[in-house]
Amino acid sequence: MLDPGTLIAGRYEIQHHLGSGGSGSVYAATDRTTKRCVAVKLFEDGRNWNRTETARFKIETSVAGLANSEHIVQVFDAGFDPQAQYAFLVMEFLDGQNLQELIEQSGPLQASVAVEYLRQTASGLDKAHAWNDEAGRPSPILHLDLKPANVYCTRSRDWADGGGVSG
Repeated sequence: MLDPGTLIAGRYEIQHHLGSGGSGSVYAATDRTTKRCVAVKLFEDGRNWNRTETARFKIETSVAGLANSEHIVQVFDAGFDPQAQYAFLVMEFLDGQNLQELIEQSGPLQASVAVEYLRQTASGLDKAHAWNDEAGRPSPILHLDLKPANVYCTRSRDWADGGGVSG
């Protein structure tokens, strides 16, 4: 785990650890340039990636950056920090919790709420599945780890009762 104050790419100042998963750890950070609170995902094994893994990382960052949907987390920056030896993704900081945590805390969702979360998740996936490569050829991106822990429920000004989903 990184200490608060650690800089990634000379710009993103780590504030605290948010969580870890199969591919890395996510931290709350401050972008020193914009003063924006962001989420920084660090891929600890990035320095040992082969060409396929490096290409997959580049595609993931491109798709997240180009798939313009309120139901897909926005990616602001990505790269490799040679000093820290991490590949990184800088994303919007989401205010909320993942769907698994929500269900564990509140119990089963009302059917209408579950349907709305599914609709929003499907909308985001549809954008990723409709992605085209630089030549304009269909190149659908498949989410390889879709599960409640990877669907994030956020507060949104656009949804009447104050809820929304980003994934």
